Amino acid sequence: AIRAQLAESSDDLAQSTRILYGGSVKANNAEGLLSQEDIDGALVGGDSLKVESFGKIIEVAGKLAKQQQSE
Repeated sequence: AIRAQLAESSDDLAQSTRILYGGSVKANNAEGLLSQEDIDGALVGGDSLKVESFGKIIEVAGKLAKQQQSE
């Protein structure tokens, strides 16, 4: 919805704007969230203070970034 709203003003603006998800990003939902077409990143809260959880989120983000680069 955010990207569609931006596109009403400018397609370039809509495509160049990075949309970050700021909800409850955890190791068990990071892949589902970050694989969404219009989510470009995430603001990680409490799980950023837990080494194991944050590490898993980073792994997921890295894996998805590599997949996008190969497409």
